[in-house]
Amino acid sequence: MGTLFSIPIEHQIATDVFRYFRDHQRSQPIVNIAAFLSLPRWVPRLFSRRAWDTAIAIPALIRGLTEARMAEIEKGEAPNNRVTKNHDHQRPAGRGPL
Repeated sequence: MGTLFSIPIEHQIATDVFRYFRDHQRSQPIVNIAAFLSLPRWVPRLFSRRAWDTAIAIPALIRGLTEARMAEIEKGEAPNNRVTKNHDHQRPAGRGPL
């Protein structure tokens, strides 16, 4: 059984993340002309609508999982695993965000 953030893959949000990620990978060609040409940065890169949609959906889903885990930590209901320890870790002063 696979997991995402220590959540079983059968969890609906974890399943959605994997589905969107798979769709994102499939929407991008492995080889394209831009990979072979050295184009200036100002030249727009063309992506399919599907690639844009999945690129927006994936971080939103992961943000939701992260916020849910933080709420569990604050309530003291989070499982004692590596994900919880990473969320609960305090960065040294002056180091800024991750």
